Amino acid sequence: MDEVIWSVAMDPEEIQKHISVDPQVCHGQACIRGKRVLVSEILDALAAGESTSRILRNYPGVTGEDVRACLAYAALLTREQVVILQP
Repeated sequence: MDEVIWSVAMDPEEIQKHISVDPQVCHGQACIRGKRVLVSEILDALAAGESTSRILRNYPGVTGEDVRACLAYAALLTREQVVILQP
């Protein structure tokens, strides 16, 4: 059986190269730096089963590293926030 090694996918400094939160852009929601593409849009597409290649086609200018940063940002948030899901 393969050993699983857990590590942080991307450190916060690297995430900030791809993700920005600016009150003057997209009402302060997290978006891909330099673009008006919300992190939540990318995460919703991934959650719906969209492939990274299809996301890249649908959002010109977005890179694979941007998509990876969106996932890393979401992972970072889950370490900081707890949302209670009702059964």
